[in-house]
Amino acid sequence: MIPDSELPGWLQESRKTTREAAKSLVAYDEWRKNPGRPENFLAFTAIAATLICHQRLTNRK
Repeated sequence: MIPDSELPGWLQESRKTTREAAKSLVAYDEWRKNPGRPENFLAFTAIAATLICHQRLTNRK
């Protein structure tokens, strides 16, 4: 992986934004406080995403 210092500024920001978005999807900051809470959040998010994708794929014309 290329170090951030060698990347252009816009790509550094993109990498940082992607990392923060991934952390929010798995409730990264909650794992130490209460491990059960992010597990439930992650399960809900995964099930919701699966149902939305399935609905969109089956309703194609």
